[in-house]
Amino acid sequence: MILRNGNIGAAVAIAMLIAGFLIFGTDPSDTERQLIFWPAFFTGIAVMMVLEGRAERRERQRDSSR
Repeated sequence: MILRNGNIGAAVAIAMLIAGFLIFGTDPSDTERQLIFWPAFFTGIAVMMVLEGRAERRERQRDSSR
C-alpha cells in the first residue's frame, strides 16, 4: 500500500511539473524552475502522506470493529 501511495504522489508531482513547463515554456529561468519544482515536490509528498493517513485510519477502524 505504501508503494502504491508513493506512486500516486509521484504521478501528481510529475503532472504538476509537466503543467508548469507547459505554462513557462521549455526553457524557464532559474527562478521559474524553482516555482515549478518546489510546489510540485511538496504537493507530491502531501498527497502521499494524506493517502497513507487515510489508509491507517481505515485499518484502525477495521481493527476496532472486530
